[in-house]
Amino acid sequence: MTPNDHSFSDSIQHEHHRGLRCKNSHGESWLDAMAGRLGPLGYNLEPFEKALNSLTPQRLATLCDRSRQRESIALEMLQELVKSAGLRNCDRVMVTASSDAALELAVLGSRKLGAPSRYRTVALVGSDHGRSALCRILSGRPDLHQGLGPMMAGFAHVTLGDLEALKRMVDEQTVAVVISPLSLHDAARLLDVDFLKKVRQVCDEAGSILVADESKIAFGSSGAALMTPAIASIEVDAVVLSAGLFGGLTGGVLLCSNELGEFDMSQEFSPHILDAMLESNLAAIPDIGWLASAIEEHGKFAVELAESLSEFEFVQDIHANGANIGIELDIPASELIEAAAHEKLRLENAGEFAVWMQLPLVVEAADRSDLLTRLVKALQATNRLASVSSI
Repeated sequence: MTPNDHSFSDSIQHEHHRGLRCKNSHGESWLDAMAGRLGPLGYNLEPFEKALNSLTPQRLATLCDRSRQRESIALEMLQELVKSAGLRNCDRVMVTASSDAALELAVLGSRKLGAPSRYRTVALVGSDHGRSALCRILSGRPDLHQGLGPMMAGFAHVTLGDLEALKRMVDEQTVAVVISPLSLHDAARLLDVDFLKKVRQVCDEAGSILVADESKIAFGSSGAALMTPAIASIEVDAVVLSAGLFGGLTGGVLLCSNELGEFDMSQEFSPHILDAMLESNLAAIPDIGWLASAIEEHGKFAVELAESLSEFEFVQDIHANGANIGIELDIPASELIEAAAHEKLRLENAGEFAVWMQLPLVVEAADRSDLLTRLVKALQATNRLASVSSI
């Protein structure tokens, strides 16, 4: 790395944050195509400032009182937003210290609910549900299991689209099925809608709980409060959220019924800054209708993106769903990510041969134009390298 070749994470200076844009300590202006993880407005400082300014001594005393957690303004706001979003029962909204902790509550709660005869939790082959020990075992990726020794009993995996295997696996011993609507290790493509509907049907027939893990998908980024019910017109029994709600902090949320959420009340409590950040980011979303209208511009951008990328033979396909855009390649994703970094553009891989972007709900036209310009330059540089290496 040369003295002028600094990384995205090299001492980002918060006072320079805005939308997709931020500057590091070297004064370099970056565009972060993953800024949607922070909140609806990306790097906009207003939600951060509101959250910090709200932490008065009186507010801290209230937030530190566990008995008042259910009365949290943030939790009430979230319940209101998901009221008609396809969640069967939203009696409980629990904020946890991480998305892994929220998903663990869903798994542990369902197993307690199904005890003693129901214990199995089923997920998809290739899925990634987190980095805690339980979440690694739940995930369907062998690389996440390495070094853990024998796997904990009560977890199984089925291949996406294999309906016969799904029917065999989800039986009277299966208490829950956990799915994520976007395959973030397969070009950020949506799960097949018919398969999702079949999962719901199989769960109903077996009396199993369907848990949607949307923790890595920015809240509202599909144009709806919850992505899984919206794309497949089905209901889910519980949902885990995180991205786009906590300003980059590690908080998580579990929405579910009282019955499912009674596993461990103590884990419901979370650091007060998480509650403040959640409230501040939700306040940036006026209503459900605003989500859909905010996403309209992303659809136009996806069309413009597809047109600009059509000239590059190594770009195989584009998978766009609202503010989530996957770009499928026939070259290693690392090559494009490195070229993008030279243009001060941050991308992330979505599998070995794909990258993806997770944009904020609100992106200024100038930022979209600049993003496209930098991405095309990165693609052109990658194309030149590919041409040289093939000689």
